Amino acid sequence: MTADIPAEYLEGSRHSGKRRLAGVLNGWWVRLISKVHTVGDENIPPWGPLLYVSNHLHNLDPAIEYYAFPRPIHFMGKQELFQFPVIKQIAELSGGFPVDRGKVDREALRNAEDRISRGIPLGIYPEGGRSPNGSLIESKGGAGMLALKTGAPILPVAITGSERLPLNGGKGKSQRAAAHHDPGHKGVRIVYGEPFVIPRIQDGIKIGADEATEIIMLEIARLLPEAYRGFYADKLRQQTTRRIVPYSSSKTNSTSAPSSAKSTSSSTEP
Repeated sequence: MTADIPAEYLEGSRHSGKRRLAGVLNGWWVRLISKVHTVGDENIPPWGPLLYVSNHLHNLDPAIEYYAFPRPIHFMGKQELFQFPVIKQIAELSGGFPVDRGKVDREALRNAEDRISRGIPLGIYPEGGRSPNGSLIESKGGAGMLALKTGAPILPVAITGSERLPLNGGKGKSQRAAAHHDPGHKGVRIVYGEPFVIPRIQDGIKIGADEATEIIMLEIARLLPEAYRGFYADKLRQQTTRRIVPYSSSKTNSTSAPSSAKSTSSSTEP
């Protein structure tokens, strides 16, 4: 894959010694605790800026998704995880950086924009934390804000099965106490949806951060089994028009999204 990638997009990637070490450390224990299956790998743009957005079920999701993703990816993670020396070291080797979820963390936002500007995929969890019941919860506006500000193409991702793994703290207990979700498969499955961009203006109306985040979450919900759609289940059923612009990596890559567009009228069937 690297042969046709411009050199500037390999900066800070896992082609460096530190990234290879992070891949080994992540891969060793991920393979130890579970089998990981991926679907939709052909949807992943091979190079260029990318906003990787996923639901969040387990503390270990970032490591699992880092291990499975064929491109170098830097995850934004809650600052509490960086208080543990081993986790902090592995996260930093993987290009990860902390975010303070209790405030508008401007340093984290600068780090996020820096990754995107350098063509390094940025991984974020729009829900702001793990789901307490295994289903999607209402998300914050941060993902939408980054999407609008950077114009980066967005890759919707759905992970299922990781909630069954150990070492998930209090959220794991609450997930087990909630109605059991059967993902319909063994191990962990990661589904990559079709990439898209969100125009800043749709049908003559400016799109706000919260609205952009909802658009993103509906695309994630579309990839999940119905029992996992949670807060967005009814919204997805009621949606009549997908408000996205499909992205093709064959086009000239740019960090500028279309300034305006009409809503996509493709089928809304999940």
